[in-house]
Amino acid sequence: LMLPFKFLICSRPEPRIRNVFGQQSFRTIVTRCDLGEAFESGKDIAKYLRERFEKIRREHGCTMAHVPQEWPGEGIVQLLVQRACGQFVYATTVLKYIGDYLDLPTERLEIILNITVPEDYDSPYPDLDLLYLQILSASKQKELLLEVLAHLLRPGPDIFLNHQYEQTSSRCIEGLFFLAKGKVRTQFFGLHSVLNIPDNDDDNITVRHASFVDFLYDKKRSGRYYVSKSQEARHEQIAFYLLKRISSSIKGHQHLNS
Repeated sequence: LMLPFKFLICSRPEPRIRNVFGQQSFRTIVTRCDLGEAFESGKDIAKYLRERFEKIRREHGCTMAHVPQEWPGEGIVQLLVQRACGQFVYATTVLKYIGDYLDLPTERLEIILNITVPEDYDSPYPDLDLLYLQILSASKQKELLLEVLAHLLRPGPDIFLNHQYEQTSSRCIEGLFFLAKGKVRTQFFGLHSVLNIPDNDDDNITVRHASFVDFLYDKKRSGRYYVSKSQEARHEQIAFYLLKRISSSIKGHQHLNS
């Protein structure tokens, strides 16, 4: 029976999905298109890069006034397209990183261009991984960064008696991890290219790209920035901070009574 309509199924190339649609019974009724391998994706990424670089140059005003109008040049655009390997997530993350007001865009672009992939580096997305590592290295407190990232990735459920701590807002994280007000913003100031940090401290911080989550959960790719999926490790982390909060409350109560 031929149905008078077609289905469009979009997904990342997960092995189980690829295996199912690669079976003989599907081959006659399914047409597969890998956007990462499609020629048009490179053209689209190049167009996107040109437009965004122009926007960065305009928005940074006086600090980019000395930069030629054609910055960064077609050669650099094509190099970034090549590194992207058809993945828009690489292009968007690069541009977010370069366009951050923390530094000069020209200097940040140089940092990106100087990232080289070691010959023995084993990863399906080597350039993207090294970009993520570069972004994370901006944080001065790695241990705190990893603890907060673990909470962002696995905030609950059913871990806390007080459900407000299952949120991922700046206010919640500062309360849970016993941080001074404003600490989350200073800690994550250089991570806007991978995290969406709302202006409102009561709104949840979210991860911009699923690929960043995959990167953090893969120890071979993220290395010292690896975040464990283990529920036991998560419980241990939460228990530590809750005990710390209880201890502080007891000390505060004793101080008031003395």
